[in-house]
Amino acid sequence: MWGGHENVRFQLGDYHLKTHMVTIYMGGCDMVLGVEWIQSLGPITMDFKELYLSISQASYTHTLKGF
Repeated sequence: MWGGHENVRFQLGDYHLKTHMVTIYMGGCDMVLGVEWIQSLGPITMDFKELYLSISQASYTHTLKGF
């Protein structure tokens, strides 16, 4: 089952986001951050070996780390 949701708010560490999201049941996955969201960030740094994504906004760097 899937559906669209407006103005969804979530927090990853000190990073806060309010956006439109589409939900799709995928089993063991909590959330997939899509291309539309990534495009909205501007320049980012990603390391697929260390599993992190860094975003610089307003002179502060947010780092999202996988495990």
